[in-house]
Amino acid sequence: MAENFCLFIWINDNPISGSVLRIRNIVHPRRDFNAYTEGETVTVKCPGIGKHDALIGKIGGNEDKKTIEAVLADSGRFQELLLKFKISKRSDNTVPNAAVQNDVLPDGGNNIVTVVVKPKTVKRKVCFSDKQTAAVEEDKLETIAEELALADLSQSVQKSDETGPLVRSSLQLLGGEDSAFEIRRSPRRTHSTPCSESCVSRQEFIQLQSQCATVEFWCRQMWSDIQAMKAERQESFQNQHDFQQNFIHDNLMEDSHMSASEEAQPLTSECSKPTLSTPSTPTTPTTPTSSISMTGSYAGYSKVQILEEAKRQKNYKKATARVFRLLFTKQEINGRSLFGKKNTSGDVRPALADQSKLAFLEDCIVEVWGIRKEMVRVVLRHLLKPSRIS
Repeated sequence: MAENFCLFIWINDNPISGSVLRIRNIVHPRRDFNAYTEGETVTVKCPGIGKHDALIGKIGGNEDKKTIEAVLADSGRFQELLLKFKISKRSDNTVPNAAVQNDVLPDGGNNIVTVVVKPKTVKRKVCFSDKQTAAVEEDKLETIAEELALADLSQSVQKSDETGPLVRSSLQLLGGEDSAFEIRRSPRRTHSTPCSESCVSRQEFIQLQSQCATVEFWCRQMWSDIQAMKAERQESFQNQHDFQQNFIHDNLMEDSHMSASEEAQPLTSECSKPTLSTPSTPTTPTTPTSSISMTGSYAGYSKVQILEEAKRQKNYKKATARVFRLLFTKQEINGRSLFGKKNTSGDVRPALADQSKLAFLEDCIVEVWGIRKEMVRVVLRHLLKPSRIS
């Protein structure tokens, strides 16, 4: 499809100029391309500038493009074109930004065009003040001074050989002979420019700083480990001391219980014998209060059977409950307590009648599970609650 080209005269420019553009760049008025005529004022979109008013000087196809460009390039022919359409330069009395009007004369003469030249845009230059320039120069000088200071620091570090053995010996004391820390020297560089030396010194400084941070981190880690080990050791010592105290207390209680039962045994045997002097005096049987015999049996169960039954359970609580139900019947525990003491509500329930059977139960549980008797009694008190018996 052939395209039409137009010579657009920018009537608002000063001096008046023109451009050769495609006819489709016209944005107002919109109509068919063949409907536009020479001498008509339109609004054209100029690439890179925007939309401006222009007058159509010439219209042609692709083959006429070079002819139209030649007219624009020749100043004489372009001036003749301006005179043809009666376009003149903007005078001093012309009102800026005035609209372009086409007035038709009554006798059908040519249009009289009032031209308003568009002012050219002025490019602004960014100018820096003396203070801003001085600030920029000062920043540059500070950067150069820092680079020179780092270069001097690098030279002083390379000259002094006392810091390396000191750090190495400290790391050996912390980590032993086979320490995982070692000081790595940065490779020597043979650059002679000041910029490269400053860059190398900065890299070496950053590397040394990271190594120091690593050493500090591991020192703190080892110190925290030492404190944790110290706390665990103190806790283990305290637990061992508590266990020894409880063990000594349990042994003393058992010894006192055994001595009291041995002293009471001769008295009960003498009371059970009939006296020859007074044969008519009735004898009263007494309940044995001695400790459990290791070879005896209770409720038809021997000690070996009770121990085996306690070992089958998952924990000491279930073992205590199982052995308790084997040794005691419901009639023996109904309305009873462990030792006949007053409870929290002020009621007093009688103690279990057969205390020897209770001692036998405690000895079996302690022997199997290695716990204290107080822990067994806590479970027994729970089993003797009225809410569980009924």
